[in-house]
Amino acid sequence: MTPADVLRPPSTNDPTANAYKDWLHLNVFDFERGNVAILNASLHGAPDDSRSLAVGVGLVRHPERGWIGEVETGPLADAAVGRAGIGLGNMAIAIARNNVLARERASFAPIEIDLDANPVAHPIDSGERFPFATGWIGWRAIPRLEVSGRYAIAERPIDLDRSAAYHDHNWGRWFWGDDIGWEWGAFLTPRGPSFVFTVVTNRSHQHRGPATLTLDDGARRRTWTGSQLHLQLSGRLEHLDRRLPGALAALHQDRAHPSLPRSIAVEADDGFDRAALQIEVESAVQLITADPIARGYSFIHEMVGDFFYRTNIGGRAREGWGLGVFEYVD
Repeated sequence: MTPADVLRPPSTNDPTANAYKDWLHLNVFDFERGNVAILNASLHGAPDDSRSLAVGVGLVRHPERGWIGEVETGPLADAAVGRAGIGLGNMAIAIARNNVLARERASFAPIEIDLDANPVAHPIDSGERFPFATGWIGWRAIPRLEVSGRYAIAERPIDLDRSAAYHDHNWGRWFWGDDIGWEWGAFLTPRGPSFVFTVVTNRSHQHRGPATLTLDDGARRRTWTGSQLHLQLSGRLEHLDRRLPGALAALHQDRAHPSLPRSIAVEADDGFDRAALQIEVESAVQLITADPIARGYSFIHEMVGDFFYRTNIGGRAREGWGLGVFEYVD
């Protein structure tokens, strides 16, 4: 049995506690309607520091209504933090018996989410601390989960029988605004494989660590790394559909038109097995993250759209379609 995941708070004598981050993340893909939900609950700064923050993000990208939802920020001391969960006023994510529970009641948006996500794939556990500017980052992901519960937009329920989810947990020591970045993508198909791509970068994305692409189809798992992978970012997205929180967006008008790709392609080949996938970005939102301790800012760009894939694993060729999220952070 896979050990249950937990938050990783610093010890009382940890000299790097002020750089503490813990981040629970869930994406829900509604294949029938094209909706993609992005749910995050995170902690920023030492738990005993009055400056530290808890942040909740509850957003749904609707093909016709755009990005619906909000960002909620408050003192970490006021958040409901458990062994494996983070709760704010309108948002909560928790891990219970390996299931991921998520709740969102947006105050100023017509979305309501109350989900129980059950893993149907084994976790991807790096087991490492990857260098991240002057700090480090750890990472654990579940490529696919079945979802049940309530999910509604403008009081219209969404049928979760045709949906699936992705979950990850990031933790470590870094300050937003440092020379950090990453490129990450979760690409899920209705009934076929799930793909997870990740690489840590510097802020300009000129320097990348080892990239990884993992394919999981329930029966098998394949992972390609390093020189076995090729990533191509092409075109330019014309505009952002939303920038959040609004007050921080107003302070950073110079970041209102970032250089983001319109198309993302990943190719993997180790001489035996091959995979190729491409996502065409249909919409993007910018989340501005302020560090409460170092007073820096980073910019998280969530890009969503359809993706298409081709694979040849063990001599068997497959191709298909799905929904994807690609995250570009600088």
